[in-house]
Amino acid sequence: MSHSELQPSSMLAVGHSVEDRRFLAEVFSPVLDLHTVSTCREARDLLSKRKIPVVLTDRDLSDGSWRDVLSAIATSGHASSLIVASRHADETLWADVLHMGGFDVLATPFDRTEVTRIVNAALRRRSRPGVRSASAD
Repeated sequence: MSHSELQPSSMLAVGHSVEDRRFLAEVFSPVLDLHTVSTCREARDLLSKRKIPVVLTDRDLSDGSWRDVLSAIATSGHASSLIVASRHADETLWADVLHMGGFDVLATPFDRTEVTRIVNAALRRRSRPGVRSASAD
């Protein structure tokens, strides 16, 4: 999918990999307001101040996990689609993420086409009224 298909919006990327941050900035900065943080605490702080429709987080973080980021989304009061990134993006993780209210799972290293497709789908989901979100759980 092309950049032009992405809706103007914002995304939060939570993770420690400088390489992943560079990749996401290259792909999304021209069309999204991209915020990057390294920890659950930083994500919670930002989500408490800003409405961010899409949150992409590493499965494991230095001070927690994707579940802590999902909790931060829920306590923020804003509906955000959570995408979890992991080298071990297996069916068990995918089922856990969906069951807990997340949107999807992406394998790392990132594939440009797949990341763009999933983020675009998450943005479209946020734009539809009445969609269940992590904050609704």
